[in-house]
Amino acid sequence: MKIVQYCNYTFPPLGHIGVERVASYLAQGLVELGHEVFLKCNPGSTHKYAQVITSLDQLPSSIDVIHVHRFSEIYELYIRGLTWVFSHHGVNADSVIIKRVPGILRNTIFVSRRHAEIHNSDKFVLNGLDPDDYMLVNKKEDYYLWLAGLAWGERKGLYTALRLAKETGIRLKIAGPGPENLEAVIQASKEYPNIEYMGLVEGKQKLELLGRAKALLFPINWEDPCPLVPIEAMFCGTPIITKNIGAMSELVDSDTGIFCERYEDILEALNEIHKFDPETIRQKAVDKFNHIKCASDYLEMYKRIECERKNTKVSGRYLGLPTSFWLSPKGIQMNNTFQPYIQKFKRVANKLSF
Repeated sequence: MKIVQYCNYTFPPLGHIGVERVASYLAQGLVELGHEVFLKCNPGSTHKYAQVITSLDQLPSSIDVIHVHRFSEIYELYIRGLTWVFSHHGVNADSVIIKRVPGILRNTIFVSRRHAEIHNSDKFVLNGLDPDDYMLVNKKEDYYLWLAGLAWGERKGLYTALRLAKETGIRLKIAGPGPENLEAVIQASKEYPNIEYMGLVEGKQKLELLGRAKALLFPINWEDPCPLVPIEAMFCGTPIITKNIGAMSELVDSDTGIFCERYEDILEALNEIHKFDPETIRQKAVDKFNHIKCASDYLEMYKRIECERKNTKVSGRYLGLPTSFWLSPKGIQMNNTFQPYIQKFKRVANKLSF
C-alpha cells in the first residue's frame, strides 16, 4: 500500500513528545512490513524510514490511505476532497465533535478499547514502540520513578507520589518538564532528601532511569487513553504501580504491575514489587506493544474503514451534516475547537458537497 502519515510536527520527534513518536514508529513499522510510506510533516524534518514531504502539493498519486494524527489537519484534507482516517490520541475538546459528527466518528481510530468505548466506537489500535530502542535491566536500584510532564499534576498522581515519599521515606525520583507544579516539587526535594527532581530527561538518561527503577509510580486519576511511559517502563523490565482507570487494564496485568484503588493499596504494593520478574515484564510488553504489531493492526483498521465506506457509499470527506448546519449558531457552538475553521467553511461553502 501507499500510505501517508499526516502529522504536522518536526521529525525526528523529541523523546517526551507522544503523538509524534507514535506516528514515527508507525511509519517505521509500515515500511518494515513492505509498504511505501510518506510522512507529511514540518520543513526541516527527517525520517530514517519514511519519505518526507512538507506540502500537500507533494502528495504522490494513487495514495491508498492518508492517516491524520491531529484533529485540525482533517480540515486541510477535507477542503481538497481527499479521503482520510484519523487517530484520536487524547480525551479533550475535540472528543465532543468526534462523537457528534457521524462522518468523523466513522473514520476515527482510537488508541485503546476504553478510549473507543467512551467515544461510542469499537475502532482502536494500541500504541506501539520499537522495543530495540529500550534495554532490559534486571538489577533494579532502590528508588521509585514518577515520569511525566509536571503539568499533569495529580491527574497522573504526582501529589500521591510525593505524599508516598514523604510518609514512607522511599527514594523517589521525579522526572518531567515544568513549569506547572514545579515549585511544589522543588520545595518537596528541599525538605525531603529522599525526593529528587531530575527535570526533563531524554535519551540514554531516560532509559537508565526507567530501567533501574524498582517500579514506575503511575497512580493516575483520569481516563488516560494509552500512555507511553508505562509501555516504555515495561520494555525496560520495570513493573507498574497504577490504578484501573482509562486504558491501564489493557496495558498492565498481574505479571507486569499492581492495580491500587486506594492510597493504602499503594502502601501494600511497595512490599510486593520485588516479586516481579523483569524478563517476563519485558517479553509481555514486547509481544503486545511492538511497532510491527501496531502497524499490522492499523492496516487491518484501514481495510475495515474502507470496507465500511464502500458499503455505506460514504467517502472519508463526508461529515454527516449539511453545510447549513456548520454555518448556523448551533453548529458554531458545538465545540470551540471548530470555531477557528468556521470562517474558512464560509469561504468555501459553495464548493462543498455533502
